Amino acid sequence: MRSRSLRFVLAVCSAAILLGSCASTSSTMPPGTTPDAIHRATGSGCGSQCCPGLPGGSGILQDGDFSQGTDLGDKWDHVFKGDVFAPDWIVSKRNINFYGSTAWNVDGLCSVDLDGTPGPGGIAHDLFETKQGQQYSVTFFFSGNGACGPTVKKMHVKAAKQSEDLTWDTSGGRTAQNGYWSEEAFQFTASNATTKLRFNSQDPPRSDCGPVVAGISVNSISPTLMRIAAIGPRATTQHVRREIPMGVGG
Repeated sequence: MRSRSLRFVLAVCSAAILLGSCASTSSTMPPGTTPDAIHRATGSGCGSQCCPGLPGGSGILQDGDFSQGTDLGDKWDHVFKGDVFAPDWIVSKRNINFYGSTAWNVDGLCSVDLDGTPGPGGIAHDLFETKQGQQYSVTFFFSGNGACGPTVKKMHVKAAKQSEDLTWDTSGGRTAQNGYWSEEAFQFTASNATTKLRFNSQDPPRSDCGPVVAGISVNSISPTLMRIAAIGPRATTQHVRREIPMGVGG
């Protein structure tokens, strides 16, 4: 039922790819280790080294899939609060680690570990246009960095004063390193002409390995879908999960 509901949500969402500048960063250490030197995003263009994009785009977000940020390959970068790591994305809490597309397997996309080095951090997308009273679907890929604890990663997603708490259990090797991730769908109703989207780690202090997010997209939900949802089996929930077994994500 969850898989069918998510596919239905995605099927009616419109998508558009918006172009802009890229943030360029670099790192010299492999995933799961502490970098010898810390680099800040420079804001320069990614040129031919951009992160892969979602096939359907990231909806009304400028760069939800980080595809206008520099692809670090199998490396990662440590980014601090107040710094931009991809167009319209800023570190809003402490610090995070921005990973290249081959550092691990989250559907082949660049991704963010919300626990920096060290401590739980957060990211926020700049205000994007919404219509008051309109319902929107936020879809994203979710996983966990299994290089260190905690075993259960905790994340908080928020938009228009509506929020959802999610967890990812890395026990049994269910980690981003091993190609485990899920598709998540979170719905909110806009209360203003602009909305800010936030993802925050809720892991313990000084945690180095946290919840991992990638491939974020926001799309409006059609009135037809909203009416069907009101009488459907998931009428009382905002959240849908479809987990992808190891290797299926490519």
